[in-house]
Formats: sequence, structure tokens, C-alpha cells
Amino acid sequence: MEPQNRNWFVVGVAVFFLASLLAPLNATIDYDWTAQPIGELAGRQNVNSWVMRAGFVGLGFCVLIDVLQDPKWRWRDWPFLLFGLANIGAGLYRNYSVDADTFLNDPMANAHGWFFIAAAFFLLIGYINRLSSDENRQKIITSCAIVWLVSCASLAVSFPNFAGLFDRLGDVGLLVWVVLNPRAAYRDKQSNPAQNAK
Repeated sequence: MEPQNRNWFVVGVAVFFLASLLAPLNATIDYDWTAQPIGELAGRQNVNSWVMRAGFVGLGFCVLIDVLQDPKWRWRDWPFLLFGLANIGAGLYRNYSVDADTFLNDPMANAHGWFFIAAAFFLLIGYINRLSSDENRQKIITSCAIVWLVSCASLAVSFPNFAGLFDRLGDVGLLVWVVLNPRAAYRDKQSNPAQNAK
């Protein structure tokens, strides 16, 4: 597996970040980035929701390409595959988004929110699966990513008035992890045992 193949994951996260920066500028709704999650920019009440929806779908497809490029499709890749599918679902399901308080009180009213929760869950499982094969330095990076993701999710639930801020901080953690701990490193090590033994 060529090392540059990992760039699809990086590209996907970059596309998502770009969309999350541009979407508030073109939003037709009153939007507070510290209080409102990114997903609200993809809701039907925002006429220009296509910007953020494209970010979700772009991230999902890039992750899928990254995973499916591996001809051996190792067992630990399945969480990232489902992470990609959940993001595609979050982007395609253009329902009326609700704020964090409403979602907690009536979660079935917002299917987009369930796709988002599924994406976060499968990302967490993907992180955990990495621990079984990472080297010591990578284990530290992945362990920090797990703590960061769980902390951001917990804080978003505990302090819904800052859900948007913690949502974005969680995304920053994903970007840092993808850049510092690429899955391609694991593939190259497994596919070239003789070179690794040198």
C-alpha cells in the first residue's frame, strides 16, 4: 500500500473543516458557532445547507476510499468504513436540525443527530482498534485522541450552551490524529516485514 493513499482521509477531514468554516458565512439562519453544533448548518431551515452537507458527504466518501484502497481490508478498518457511511448519512438526511437541548429531550426528532452520534461512536471504536497494532509513540497519540474525543462529547452534553465549541474541538482532535498517526504506516509495516526488520 503506497503511503500517499492515507491522504484521502486527510483530504476528507480538510474538506469538512473548509465546509465548517464557509457554511456559517453563507448561513441564512442566526447561527452561534459556540452554542450550535456544526450539524445545524446542514438542516433544512438553512437555505444554503448544501455547503455543510457537502462537507459531511465529502468526509464520508474520502474515508470510504481510504479504507477500501486496502486490498486486504484488515478487520480493524470496519469502524472507519461505518464512520464514513454515517457521515454520508448525516449529509444526505436534510431534516430540520434542532438545538442540543431539544435533541436531548426528544432525540427521535432529529435523525441527522443520530447519524452524527453513530459517526462519533464508530470513530471511537476505530481509535480503540488502532491500539492493538500501533507502536508505542502511536499508542500515545491514539490514547490522547480517545481521551480528547470522549471529553469533548461529554462536555458538549454537560454544557449544551457550548456544544458547538466542543463539537469543533473534537474535529480538531481528529485532524491532528489523522496527520500524526496515519493508518498507512501500519499497512506499510505489515506488507514489508523484511524491510521493517532491518
